[in-house]
Amino acid sequence: SLISALLSHTWTVAAHGVPKLHVPSRGAHHAATTGETTHFSIVDGAGMGISCTSSINAYYGSGVMHPTLGFLFNSYFEDFDYNDEESPFAPGPGRHPLSSMASSILTEDNEVRLVVGSPGSARIISAVAQVVSNVMDKKLAIAESVEAFRVHAQEGVVVVEDKRSLDDTLRAAFGRLGLDAEVHEDPMGLAMGEKDAYFGGVHAIGRELGSGVLRGAADPRRDGTVSSFG
Repeated sequence: SLISALLSHTWTVAAHGVPKLHVPSRGAHHAATTGETTHFSIVDGAGMGISCTSSINAYYGSGVMHPTLGFLFNSYFEDFDYNDEESPFAPGPGRHPLSSMASSILTEDNEVRLVVGSPGSARIISAVAQVVSNVMDKKLAIAESVEAFRVHAQEGVVVVEDKRSLDDTLRAAFGRLGLDAEVHEDPMGLAMGEKDAYFGGVHAIGRELGSGVLRGAADPRRDGTVSSFG
């Protein structure tokens, strides 16, 4: 097919040549301390929704930029599972590395009810799930749902954003479930007031109950904005 031909190695080399890649040096702590993911949510005039999360994994991705096309290559090869050949995330043809991206669209009565997603590595899933629950279960407004304090549970530890909520009673409740609890420390200084970028940067559009008006919300934990056109 035409598409297969255009995507073939022969066509790519013939059309663009073999790129000379430029690799700057980086510190060994790079992968553990950086991240570069973005998300946008869109609803158009016809009510169709788009939820798109895009990532190059680390800041500046692999540190390699195509010399003529001007884009950065990602560094997701580090997220393959190289220790288990049976893993669904083992490297191989047609395989995809482990990812937590959770771009989501919820519909209700054949209409878009919520378009949502977030950057945030492993915290993406918990961030999106909590915003969805705030909107659908608690019936909160979209801005309130996004701004609400969050928690994240992983590998037996519950990390809490609102340090005021983590009292002895809550610690004991988590302990009975076999979980430790802690307030997230912010060694990189990314927190904006009481809101911490560690817990994601949800961007969402929700349809108000009753009025049906679409409202957008940009997470105050990170940069972002809400815009409308038309």
